[in-house]
Amino acid sequence: MKNQYRGFELRRGVEVLAHKVCQHIGLAPVVIEWSTHVTTAGISSNGTMYLSDILDEATVPASLFKRYCGFVIHELCHRKWTDFCVRTDDRYLDQLHNAVEDAWIEHNAIDGKLTGNVGELLTDLVDQMVAEAMVNVSDWADPAQYPFVLAIYLRRHAQNKIPLASGLEPIFAQAAHELTSARSSTDTLVIAQRVLNELKNLQQPQPQQPESGKGDAKADQNTPQDTSDGPQKADQGQDKGEGATDQKNGSDAGQARAPASDCEPMEVEPQIKVAREIRGAGSYNKAAKMVDSAHHLDSSPNPMFNLPTPVSARLQHEVRKLFENTDVCEWNRNHKVGAINSSALPFVGTTDRVFKRRFEQDGVDSAVVILVDVSSSMFNDHDNQDGARAKNAVATCQSLLDTLGRAGVATCVLAFDTYTSIIKPWSMSVAQAKHKVSCLSECGSTNDYFAVRVAHEMLYARPEARKVLFVLTDGEGKTHQTRQQVESGEKLGITTIGIGIQLNVAKVYPNNVFVKESKDLGTASFKGIKLAA
Repeated sequence: MKNQYRGFELRRGVEVLAHKVCQHIGLAPVVIEWSTHVTTAGISSNGTMYLSDILDEATVPASLFKRYCGFVIHELCHRKWTDFCVRTDDRYLDQLHNAVEDAWIEHNAIDGKLTGNVGELLTDLVDQMVAEAMVNVSDWADPAQYPFVLAIYLRRHAQNKIPLASGLEPIFAQAAHELTSARSSTDTLVIAQRVLNELKNLQQPQPQQPESGKGDAKADQNTPQDTSDGPQKADQGQDKGEGATDQKNGSDAGQARAPASDCEPMEVEPQIKVAREIRGAGSYNKAAKMVDSAHHLDSSPNPMFNLPTPVSARLQHEVRKLFENTDVCEWNRNHKVGAINSSALPFVGTTDRVFKRRFEQDGVDSAVVILVDVSSSMFNDHDNQDGARAKNAVATCQSLLDTLGRAGVATCVLAFDTYTSIIKPWSMSVAQAKHKVSCLSECGSTNDYFAVRVAHEMLYARPEARKVLFVLTDGEGKTHQTRQQVESGEKLGITTIGIGIQLNVAKVYPNNVFVKESKDLGTASFKGIKLAA
C-alpha cells in the first residue's frame, strides 16, 4: 500500500473494493454516491452507499484510504446481514441496538474471512473511533456514552479500549456472551433490550463516591494495559490491547447510573470528517448520471447537421502539426566537430566552432476529450434560431475529430445535458464517430460539473503525456463546482478549455474562448486548441 493517494485514486480504489466485496458475499453491485454534504458513511435499503467526496487532486494519507475501505466493508455488511425493518421508537434503545448490530455484522465478516485484511481494516476503523472519543469525551459515567462504550466493548477485534464505569462490566460481558449465538437483527435487538433493562436497574451513586475515586484514578495511571474499572477482569468479552489511549484506560470512569428517559445517546456509527480544504464540491454518482449513448442520439442523422466545416484548411493544418506525434529534427550549432555549418564559414579565421550537430526530439503523445453540450438551449431559444449553436458545435466537433485523427491523437466524445454519455469511445473510428455526432438530439438542462468530472476521470486513466478537454457549451450549470473541478484537473496535468457560444465562460474556465457569433465557432475552437498545445 502506498503512503499517499490522490483523491481520484482513493475514489477509484474504494469503488473497486466495493465491487469485489459485493461479488464475494453475493450482493448486487453497490451504487456509490460521493457527496460534499455527507459526514459519515451510510447505505440505503436499495443499495445506494453514501460517502464523503474528496477533491480529485487532493493528497490523502494511506490511513484515510484505509478508513474509507473500513467504511465500505462495514456498510456492505449491514446490507448483507442487517434487517432494516427491525427498529424501535426508542432513540436510546435504537442506539444500543446499533451497537450490538455493528459488532455482530463485523464479527460475521471477520469470522467468514470476507477479505484477506478485513480484520485489519475494521480494527483500524474502530480504533480511530476510540482515539477521537478519548479526546472529546470527558465523562464516561454519563449514560449518554453507554451505547458507544458497548459498541467498542463488543468488538473483540478492537485494539484500543475505553474506560468502563463501575457496574457496566457484568452487563456488557453478558451481552458479549449472548452475541456469539446471535443469528439475526431480531436476536441483536433482544440483546440490546436486555442491556437497557439492566441499565435502568442501576442504582444511583452516593454523592461522595465520585470524589473518593479521584485518588484511585491517580494511582491507577501507572497501569497502562488495565482496560477496566477496579478489580474487574479486562478479558471478559474483549481482547487486551494497547495504543495511544491505554494510559487513560486504568482511570476510574466513575459509577454507572441509570439513563434518564430523555437521555440523548452518543452516535455509535463511525464518521468520516474530511477537512474542508480537500472536500469535494458536489455530488458524483456515475450510476445515476451516466447513461447509454441512446439517450442523446436519434436513430438517424439530423438533416440540419449537414453543414460544411466552418474552419479554414490552413488552421486545421496548423493544429494537426501541433498535435502530431512525430520526431522533431533540429540542429545545434557552435560545435567543434560535426557537419559544416555554412553560415559560420565567414568566421572560420576567428573561431573553430563552425560545425553543427543534428538531434532528434520525440513528439508528445496526446489524448483529447470533446464535451458537447446538447441541452435544450443549444437547439432552440430566443437567441438561437434554427439551432445555429448546435449546428456549428457538431460541425466543429466533426472537424476536430478529422484533424486530430490525422495527427494520431486519441480522441473521445461525450455529450451532456442533465446526464452524460459516451458518444465516441477511444477505440471507435473517426468515420463512425462523425456519423454518431450527426445524430445528436436535444435533451435537458446543463449539468456541466458532472460531465467535466467524468471527462477528467477518463483522461486520468490515459497514458498520454498531454491531456486536453474541450467543452463546447452555451450556458452555465453548476458554476462553483465546475470551476473547482477544472482547477483540480489543472493540478493533475489536464488542460480544460471552455468554448463559450454566445456566452463568456471565463468565470468557469480560465482557459476559454468567447464566440460572439455562432458562425465563428469552428475557427475559435481551433484557435483554442493552438492555445492548449
